[in-house]
Amino acid sequence: SRKGLKIALGIIAALIACAAVAAFATYQMELWGGKVVPDVVGMTQADATNTLESKGFSVRPTQVKSDETEGIVLLVDPGKGGRLPEGGEVVIHVAVSRSVPEIVGSTQQEAENALAAEGLDNVSITTQKSDEAEGTVLSVDPGEGEKVRASTAVTVVVAEPYRVPDVSGMTVDQATAAVSEAGFNPYVQYSY
Repeated sequence: SRKGLKIALGIIAALIACAAVAAFATYQMELWGGKVVPDVVGMTQADATNTLESKGFSVRPTQVKSDETEGIVLLVDPGKGGRLPEGGEVVIHVAVSRSVPEIVGSTQQEAENALAAEGLDNVSITTQKSDEAEGTVLSVDPGEGEKVRASTAVTVVVAEPYRVPDVSGMTVDQATAAVSEAGFNPYVQYSY
């Protein structure tokens, strides 16, 4: 009876091992547990979509501002090796180029927010005397709509109001120079 028990335990252990091997093999063959998401990072959007749809997945592209080549897949969710049931949705993150947004005429804060949304982090603000409301964007360099990289230097020129300088106590020449420098055309009037 002891010998029979050992044989029975050996048979049970062998059956469990066979079942584990069969389960592993069928899982790897994608017969159950969903299908494996293939690695499509680095492919074009069209190629990645075709590859994923051929495996039975639905594809939802989303655009990501990037310095990479436009139209290249940067990231997949779920990632490589992840599993989804057939028909499950795979999100592909596709690179789109950055460009200078339309900011002329907006406020400085709105311009800064729009540039940050594009991922532009090398922005400098300069002022120029103008009749426009203080802080209004007068120009941007590079120009609106131009494609740029994240590190591209972007200069935003905003309006600064004219201010009449205090010239009391100066000579006529000093006063006219200061008024001219402030952006005005000086007119000298003598009082006796």
